[in-house]
Amino acid sequence: MTSRRTRKSRPSRGRRSILSILLKLSLALALVGGLLLALYVTHLDQRVQERFSGSLWALPAKVHARAMELWAGLPLEPAQLERELARLGYRQVEANPQPGEYRRAGVDFDVFVRRAQHVDGEEPEQLLRIRFSRNQIAGLWDATRKPVDLARLEPPVIGSFYPDKQEDRVLLRLQDTPPLLVQTLIAVEDQSFFEHHGVNPWAI
Repeated sequence: MTSRRTRKSRPSRGRRSILSILLKLSLALALVGGLLLALYVTHLDQRVQERFSGSLWALPAKVHARAMELWAGLPLEPAQLERELARLGYRQVEANPQPGEYRRAGVDFDVFVRRAQHVDGEEPEQLLRIRFSRNQIAGLWDATRKPVDLARLEPPVIGSFYPDKQEDRVLLRLQDTPPLLVQTLIAVEDQSFFEHHGVNPWAI
């Protein structure tokens, strides 16, 4: 009876030995797999940083035209001043203009000029009171009714470009982008864009 029990215990030890080997092998494979996964994630992180770093999001250099100068005696029609203000993005209001706004009452204008950078330095924002007479500026004053010898509007932007890329880019908000363009980019670049959490490893 004793010898039979001894013979029956040998296969049990063999099975335990096989299970131990399989367990060790599984742990080794898990460690190797974890190491490979960590290396792959590090590689993906480097790829993402390379593609989205540098001057990709840099703002372009802007090209400005000459700023309109204003002084008493300047031949200028009120309609010309309004066209220039509209080109610069000024908004007409009924009263109390703020920077980037103007008020017109007949031949009198109250223009709140924005702060602007000129070739010879920066000029602060200021409220200008302008009066026209016979298609010319009859008078020019500041907010305290002090005469102003010379005033300038902001220089209009006529272009922009990226010097490093030798190209021009226009920055748009998502809501200003045509929906068809967004759908086309998703179809071409990443069809599962709305299904993953920001990065699709198989698309990099």
